[in-house]
Amino acid sequence: MIGHLFDLIPDALVLVDDARRILQSNAQADAMLGYPGGLAGASVDDLLPDDARKRHREHRASYAAAPRVRPMGAGFQPLLGCRRDGSVFPVEIALSPVDPSSQRRYLASVRDISGSIRERQRVARARHDRLVAHVGELALIARSEAEIVAGLPEKIAEALGIEAVLVLSSWPTMPGHPPARRVAAFPETIGSAATADLFDPILLSTTTTVFGDLAAETPPKLLRSGWSEGFRSAALVPLFEWNQTVGVIVALSARLHHFEHDAVHCLKSVANLLAAFLQRRQAEERLAHAQQLEAVGQLTGGVAHDFNNLLTVLSGNLQLIELQGSFAPPMAELLDSMRHAVDNGVALTAKLLTLSRRQSLSPRVIDPRNLLASLGAVLSRTLRENIRVGASCLPYAPAIFADGPQLESALLNLCFNARDAMPRGGRLTITACGIVLGAAAARLELEPGEYLQVSVQDTGVGMAPEVLARALEPFFTTKESGRGNGLGLSTVYGFVRQSGGQVRMSSRLGYGTCVDLYLPSAAADAGDGQQARLTVGPAPVAAGETLLVVEDDTAVLAVAVAFLESLGYVVRSAADADGALAWLKKEPAIALLFVDVALGPGLSGIELAALARRRRPDLCVLLTSGHDASVGTMDDAVLSKPYRRQDLADAIRRQFDGRAGARRHRR
Repeated sequence: MIGHLFDLIPDALVLVDDARRILQSNAQADAMLGYPGGLAGASVDDLLPDDARKRHREHRASYAAAPRVRPMGAGFQPLLGCRRDGSVFPVEIALSPVDPSSQRRYLASVRDISGSIRERQRVARARHDRLVAHVGELALIARSEAEIVAGLPEKIAEALGIEAVLVLSSWPTMPGHPPARRVAAFPETIGSAATADLFDPILLSTTTTVFGDLAAETPPKLLRSGWSEGFRSAALVPLFEWNQTVGVIVALSARLHHFEHDAVHCLKSVANLLAAFLQRRQAEERLAHAQQLEAVGQLTGGVAHDFNNLLTVLSGNLQLIELQGSFAPPMAELLDSMRHAVDNGVALTAKLLTLSRRQSLSPRVIDPRNLLASLGAVLSRTLRENIRVGASCLPYAPAIFADGPQLESALLNLCFNARDAMPRGGRLTITACGIVLGAAAARLELEPGEYLQVSVQDTGVGMAPEVLARALEPFFTTKESGRGNGLGLSTVYGFVRQSGGQVRMSSRLGYGTCVDLYLPSAAADAGDGQQARLTVGPAPVAAGETLLVVEDDTAVLAVAVAFLESLGYVVRSAADADGALAWLKKEPAIALLFVDVALGPGLSGIELAALARRRRPDLCVLLTSGHDASVGTMDDAVLSKPYRRQDLADAIRRQFDGRAGARRHRR
């Protein structure tokens, strides 16, 4: 009769004695556990996975001490049963004592909950997918970190069915900006209570860490604080930006072993999307910053060109006045003062050209050891005694291909800035070392390869974040009026970028500043050809040759014509390419074309020179430019504005001598 009643009940039933032996089972239990001949006589241990038997015996002993009706396995972590074939499945068990007055027996109702768990997993995954889709959409459209992080901890907690979430971050910003530490939390009360050291090794781990039982494990200091009491399990998922850990998502649950595979996978997906946002945002900021500097560079390049034209006129007319003879005071002093002002203007224009990356450079192979030894010697003699100077190269520091004087000037600029930042003294350290950039090159907007990293570090007052953010901007200065024009760091930046490198800065108020220069090794630039530069010698005497001057600035044109006529040349002039071509057509005696690179509308000076050469292969060409001497082709000589009369005479005679030598060689 009892066996018949057993079989009528839809759940699997098992009657067990105090020795863990099965006395009776119904057909549903036999089928579910894979025992067609019945379970009678089998041990309860046969129905458990190996790793669960010890724990089950402990629970059974505790139950035997106070038997009562009790459900088991209905919580988050279900019990597991083991079929005869060894397969494991989740179960819920309702346990009841039977006839406790006599021999102890226990009736267990066993239910296979695989289907309900799968349904719960399906629902949970749907929540996870909605969360990931939401974060993914924000990662595409958000314009700020706050926009994507706001409310995120609460959404994560809701999707995972947990009680608390922290998003700890050290958000990277554009080059030159310090990282901004932030904490977003749900509930908000734990955000103010959870003070985290973002340099805790566990928080900066590159791998996901799961704590199934916080009480039995050693979590980071953050999770050992008073605010975290009541949480029993946790998951820490790192946030990456260019393979660097910049934060962590901390998920906390009041239940043991809450963070199974699906929950961890969801957290990783959210972290990856946040990382993608960080990379996109930083790339946009880098681009905007680069575009700003490029725009300012173009503006200053144009200003420098126009200013060089003005200086050419001023300098030229001064030289023409001096050709009239010597002058007595006070006229001589006035001329000296004007000449000094022109020289200062030339120096300022050179800085503007460096900023716009249009300065003429003469690269050569430089040994960093010699460079730093020379720099250290200069600094030890020029800096105050209360500033200690250290300059050293690490064992491997590759040679570089750069303009030596410009590099020395850039480093001295940085060192003098460091000096000014240490009014009470301190330490200035200059180091050089080799570095190979792989994936990290993209962050620096450089090509992968070998570079020399030169670091200039001081222990000065440092810079506030808002000052550091603008440090490379042209004309930005914090110095008092008259002590700086704001072009120091920007010209360093322009020179290094023109040399194929990059500048990075970091600073902290009260601790000092570090400027890192990355310059490509000589091996990277070994194939670059260099254009010969003009040297100045005594002004040669003209032999009556006819020259054609093409210049769109009438004042500059007048100076050039006056210079050439004073040297004994026959001069023809034009304001544009059309006028120049007309002269070349009607006057075969023209032996040299002296043309400005940046003519007005129509053909440029370079295009005019190329066309003139095709029509007159024997024609000599001399270019002039207010931008840069590194223009034209390898066949062109270039005279930078403003030029002296002697410079012009020497350059023209060099062209004629070169043509004569070429003719002799052809014979």
